[in-house]
Amino acid sequence: MIFAISLAVIFTTGLWRVVEVATRRHIQSSVQADELPLPIAFLGGALIWMAIFQWMLGETGAPIGIAKSAPFILLCGGAISFTANGWCLRNAMKRSSRLQMGAHTAALLGSALIMYAAFDHITFYADHDRVGFLDADIATEADIHCAAGYAMVRLDAGNNTAIYRCPTAFVVGNVLEEPLVPWPHYSEGSSSSLATAIHRLNSSSATLQTR
Repeated sequence: MIFAISLAVIFTTGLWRVVEVATRRHIQSSVQADELPLPIAFLGGALIWMAIFQWMLGETGAPIGIAKSAPFILLCGGAISFTANGWCLRNAMKRSSRLQMGAHTAALLGSALIMYAAFDHITFYADHDRVGFLDADIATEADIHCAAGYAMVRLDAGNNTAIYRCPTAFVVGNVLEEPLVPWPHYSEGSSSSLATAIHRLNSSSATLQTR
């Protein structure tokens, strides 16, 4: 559950540092330069969780479109969190604070993972006409076994090869057309046999509709 751990680390680090500054015994009348990135890091974490919440709302029956912007919010939140935690880490290194250095290093790595997961999600679903939600029974025809019971599939430009992803752990919005199956929580591969099975299924559906 690397993705879930990253979420927890980013939120916990941001909250801890903001509360730490707010509860210092000797509060300065003005904001110190090394404290500026803390609320920014917290904002990045809030955006990340807002994106996750949008996918969850989609699961509860909210309008499907509500989750369409979630990947981009997740990417922005990850970028903001990455930048702010990098800034915080630099300040912590100047103060030689090992606890802060460790916390911000973990949050920095978590933010990088979330940024990559968001970018990976966006690029996989970029061509909506070639991406679909496939039942595992169809995938089994091509000797592809997905324990989750379904797979996300994208056909290549020539429609001759199907790139599939089988969820292995962390999934958000699994009832949606484009659920979040973040890296590294999926197994990926490509199969021409799966593409053939999909074309056969589409042909059968088209035949039934014309009858």
